[in-house]
Amino acid sequence: MARANETALNEICEYAVNAKMYFIVFFDFFFINSTSSSNLWSDADIDPFHMAWLNTARKRWENKFLGVYLYDEPGGKQIDKGYYTGNTTTRT
Repeated sequence: MARANETALNEICEYAVNAKMYFIVFFDFFFINSTSSSNLWSDADIDPFHMAWLNTARKRWENKFLGVYLYDEPGGKQIDKGYYTGNTTTRT
C-alpha cells in the first residue's frame, strides 16, 4: 500500500520550512479510527496516515506548522463552480 500522499505532503512541508514560510495543510477526509475499517482502506489502497502524521507535525516543524484546514464547507464546490454534480458521498 503506497504512502505517496504522506511522502508528497512531507516534501511540500519541508520546502515551506526551508523557504522560511508558515503553512497549513488541507485534508479533504480524515481517519480517526483506521483499525475498525481496515479492510475498507486496504481495498481502496488507502493508507490512513493522518493521525500519526499530525502527532509528529508540530514536533517536526514547530511553529511553522499552523494547523489543518479540514474538508470544505458543504456546497462550497458547487458554489465555486456554479453547478451541482450529484455527488452522494457521505461524510461523518
